[in-house]
Amino acid sequence: MHWFAFCPNPGCAYHKAAPDRPWAWATGWYATKAFGKVRRYRCSCCGKSFSTQTFSTHYYLKRILSYRELLYRLAAGESLRGMSRSLGCSLSLLANR
Repeated sequence: MHWFAFCPNPGCAYHKAAPDRPWAWATGWYATKAFGKVRRYRCSCCGKSFSTQTFSTHYYLKRILSYRELLYRLAAGESLRGMSRSLGCSLSLLANR
């Protein structure tokens, strides 16, 4: 089970600081094309459900690209438009990262 530092609900008592004991319980799964099965949890204080993706830097992504590869390409002087052509993705997808 994952250990979360706080509840994502701003109105929850566990939003500022969660207790030292487990406070989120696994409640199921949901499927995504990019990440496969993603685990869902429910806060024991407010009842809000959230997933492991909630705290991830990849939260809104529909497609996974390596940040390391993007950084190497930028450091090499490749333009965003050139990267979008070679990676087969849109310019806005790269600009948002």
